[in-house]
Amino acid sequence: MTPSKADAARSHEPQEMPDGKIYKMPFAPSKQLVIVIASQDQNGSSTTTTRKPVGAKEGKLLIPVPVPAKAESSAPAKRKKK
Repeated sequence: MTPSKADAARSHEPQEMPDGKIYKMPFAPSKQLVIVIASQDQNGSSTTTTRKPVGAKEGKLLIPVPVPAKAESSAPAKRKKK
């Protein structure tokens, strides 16, 4: 499945993570890996769907993992008041 243009752009922008540091994806995703888990119990059946970004790099399909963004990135950094 191909991600929407908005999803692809958002996933490649630098973002602040819970540790307060700025991270970004090392490459832009070109596809989405869709994982569908179907389960059944005594109350009926349920389905859970998870989507993960996937991109091609050097001829291989990879799941990008966020990496620290460089200081000169255009990420909205928190500025300390003087």
